[in-house]
Amino acid sequence: MVKVSVIIPSYNVGQYIEQCIESVMRQSLKDIEIICVDANSTDGTTEKIKKIAAYDDRIRFVNSDVKSYGHQVNIGISLAQGMYTAIVESDDYIVEDMYETLFEIGESTEAEIVKADYQRVIEVEGMKERKVYIPLFRKKEYYNRVIELNELDDTVKDIILGSDFNIWSGIYRTDFLRENEILCNETSGAAFQDIGFVLQVLAVAKSLYYVDKAMYQYRYMREGSSTLNPKVLEFVYQEIRFLLKKESIKSSRCFPLVMRRLSHIFMNEFGRMSAKYDFHLMLEKDYLKIRPFFEHYDTDEWDFSMLMDHPVTYAVFMSRIIKCQKKWEKNLVERLEDRDVIIVGYGKRGKCLEAICKGQGIKVKACCDNGRITGALSVEECCKAYPHAYYVITSKFFGLTLKRQLLELGLEQEQMEIFRPFDKFIFYGAGKIGKKCGSLFSKHKIEPVCYLDMNVGTEKKYVGEVPVLSARDFFEVEGKGFAKEASILITMAHGGEEVKSKIVSKGLVSANVYKYENRLEFLDFVLPRLMRLLHHTNDDESKSWNDIYFDLGNGVVLGGVESWSVDMGNYLKNNGKNVKYISRSYETKIYDMTDKEVIGITQDSKTRDLEYGLIVAGKLLSENRFVYICNFCNIILDIMAWLKSRCHKDIRIIAVVHNDMKEYYETYAKYIDSIDRILYMSSKQKRMLLDVYHIPTNKIKYLGWYIPCVECLERGWSGVGDSLKIGYAGRLEIEQKRADLLLSLIIMLLKKDMDIQFTIAGDGSYRKSMEEELKRQGFGSKVDFLGQLPKKKMVSFWKTQDVMVSCSDWEGNSISKAEAMAAGAVPVVTDTSGALDDIDNGRNGYVVPVGDVDEIVEVIGKLYRQRDLLHILGTAAHERILINNRKNNLKDFWNSILF
Repeated sequence: MVKVSVIIPSYNVGQYIEQCIESVMRQSLKDIEIICVDANSTDGTTEKIKKIAAYDDRIRFVNSDVKSYGHQVNIGISLAQGMYTAIVESDDYIVEDMYETLFEIGESTEAEIVKADYQRVIEVEGMKERKVYIPLFRKKEYYNRVIELNELDDTVKDIILGSDFNIWSGIYRTDFLRENEILCNETSGAAFQDIGFVLQVLAVAKSLYYVDKAMYQYRYMREGSSTLNPKVLEFVYQEIRFLLKKESIKSSRCFPLVMRRLSHIFMNEFGRMSAKYDFHLMLEKDYLKIRPFFEHYDTDEWDFSMLMDHPVTYAVFMSRIIKCQKKWEKNLVERLEDRDVIIVGYGKRGKCLEAICKGQGIKVKACCDNGRITGALSVEECCKAYPHAYYVITSKFFGLTLKRQLLELGLEQEQMEIFRPFDKFIFYGAGKIGKKCGSLFSKHKIEPVCYLDMNVGTEKKYVGEVPVLSARDFFEVEGKGFAKEASILITMAHGGEEVKSKIVSKGLVSANVYKYENRLEFLDFVLPRLMRLLHHTNDDESKSWNDIYFDLGNGVVLGGVESWSVDMGNYLKNNGKNVKYISRSYETKIYDMTDKEVIGITQDSKTRDLEYGLIVAGKLLSENRFVYICNFCNIILDIMAWLKSRCHKDIRIIAVVHNDMKEYYETYAKYIDSIDRILYMSSKQKRMLLDVYHIPTNKIKYLGWYIPCVECLERGWSGVGDSLKIGYAGRLEIEQKRADLLLSLIIMLLKKDMDIQFTIAGDGSYRKSMEEELKRQGFGSKVDFLGQLPKKKMVSFWKTQDVMVSCSDWEGNSISKAEAMAAGAVPVVTDTSGALDDIDNGRNGYVVPVGDVDEIVEVIGKLYRQRDLLHILGTAAHERILINNRKNNLKDFWNSILF
């Protein structure tokens, strides 16, 4: 008695047919019949079947005049004499005990269908076949037991319908097929008739049994395969029509689930083909034919609603996902090819990477995990066995811990990376910020799937090669699974919270939606994607903080902040610290330093802030622990705060309040959990930090600048009949420094017919305007522009000046003012932060209201007329700096910061 009838439909598979038939002939179950139905092959397939059949009388050869996979299978079913019927596709093969195992289970359980897992066989040119185990179900609960379909709820049935999609990995009771008139659709060719067959089976079956063992060997995506056919949507259309004509399907309680499965097939194939062919042509032809079948289909799925309501948008979206995934896989392969790969972490991500590597012919030497996982070595065993391999860490939550472990086991940084699965992300907003983010990502060979924008018309719109799609299309469609569960970055300067709320209301997880306007959220999105995070960190708390980095965000230029940083850097270097400066640019003529001491230098002045920040962060992360001295509220602080708060605890952040700009207080308050100490330099700043921004007292410390100052001042001042010498040192900019007011001051004084000589040490964008205006008014000879002076020349500069002036709108505790006072120049400055801490009005200088140029003119007029005041006030100014220096013990100060 025939136990299993095996049907093998074939057409032009001469390369594979012998392996296929011989694997069936070698079955341990001998009571089988093999029905080979060939559709007049022209490549020698027919001859090979007949030749094999001559040696085994269990083989029946049947010729089909119709080139249709469905027709050939139906012929086999009509001829089958076995208790069970099986189907093997002619380019596949099976393991030796497949039918014996399945038949015995079927007989002992009386299940109508018995099926097993399978292996995907991948052909790689020039290499042996690669095999990947494909389970039908993720959960073990569906295996090795009889499943009574009538007793299941719709959710479980839906899982089965969505997971069991092949015709060939099992056996079917022959009388069950005939009683329920289950046949394939007899459309031409070979595509999707098997899907219709399976849906019929599952719609009417009462009992199923699944075996968790791979027995069928499925050859995946070979050239000529129906899954690569551009007419695939036509095949889907034919299959839907066929199924909806069958009363057994329409009357089944599973009919809604069958429709759901068909909708998934429609969506998947539409998206897949959109990436390969002209989807506009598909819309005009196949889509319009299929759509009416689903117009009244009630679904809560966002994807399907999107496909039905906005097919063009959906086609572009799906095709972009597929193209981006291929690019991602290509980049991964380029990094891993020609390496011996070790997969660290053998969970879901590890197995995903293993499948990709095997599919691409990449050598995976071993998999390792710290847990007790079958088929994986321990991490320590792997490092001993493969000390020169390349380790890819796949753990989602313990990547840094595993990286640290590998380094401690003796591997080098260059031998490892942290694996990131394919990342579907979208930019909401195609404006200036969105384009800026896109440009940055493209430099790292990463692209968003698309941009969403509310201002999209009927014409195609792109940013580079990335399409801009209608946000309205995305949001007006209801349903679960919004945007394929992508991550979204809202690239808007303002209003991001409202957009985020709208996106989250559509079902996307809040943690996957990020706002550009929230700096830490933005960095949460950007940094893990653009950096191969992260380097080793040292947990030895006893180690001193020897590596110090001063942030010179405006460049290595002449300025109070820069001058202080270099002074402190020199002091720390002399005390055994490794000091470097963070800057985009470096001017050797200003400070005595080498280019090796400056990191972050970029040749391109247009390098964007975030890219510049990534350059710096990448270099700093090679340090075990370091101190970051923040002088400016810029991208470097953002990144340092992110690294410290998210993953890199060995950073000590010291933030300096250099002036009264609101930005300093607000930014430092925002990052207070990451900042170790805020340094202030005036009583006004202290009050602001404590009383207005409520910074804890233990987080702030007074920064007393040490200014080079001789004990005994030796200098002279101009007398009556001499020119009054007035000096200015600083940037010639309107913002903050108010160079426009300085120009007005000079002109007003010179018009008063006083013998005054101005000397300006500094440069900036307003210098040319000043020179032109002074020349126009005939005062060009009265003002000397020296440009930027090296710091070492500033003492002699101030010793030649009687008066120091500043018209700034804001300062911290101006180093220029302090240097001038140390040299005996009388300060006449605006009332910025710290001015009144050092200057007693009328005793060692003058402080005037901010913006009050008339008051400055009046004070200088007084000094011009009463020259004896220059000596009195200048000497007192010098004394004040001496007193300040005696209070400021640099050794104690830095010890309190660094230890």
